[in-house]
Amino acid sequence: MKWITHLVCAFCFVYIISLFIPISYAGFMLALICSIAPDYLEVVLRIKHRGVYLHNWMIPILTIPLIVNPTLAGFPLGYGHHLALDSITKNGVYIGSKKKIRGHLYALNPVHNAAIILLHCVALMFFLTS
Repeated sequence: MKWITHLVCAFCFVYIISLFIPISYAGFMLALICSIAPDYLEVVLRIKHRGVYLHNWMIPILTIPLIVNPTLAGFPLGYGHHLALDSITKNGVYIGSKKKIRGHLYALNPVHNAAIILLHCVALMFFLTS
């Protein structure tokens, strides 16, 4: 997915989650940063895109205990949401060291990106009106 897709969708997702668990403003911002962090860090560290090191479900799974902290909750939420979006694309993401989860969408297809954003915005509207 494109970086803007990750940001908009993470905003919607974390806002919905904040209706059920306490998340501070700093936690909200951390979630937005973490929603684009895996792709950014791969460029900075010169690691293969969607490699086993940063696009791996073990990272957000191991940081789930941070959800009890309203500020640090942003890390597993943002990072996990990034991986959830990338796992529905053809390239997929790793779970562990060898197994990949893949979907049917193309990451750079503007129609697929727009559909995912629309889905998140509709979900946000649903929660805001209920």
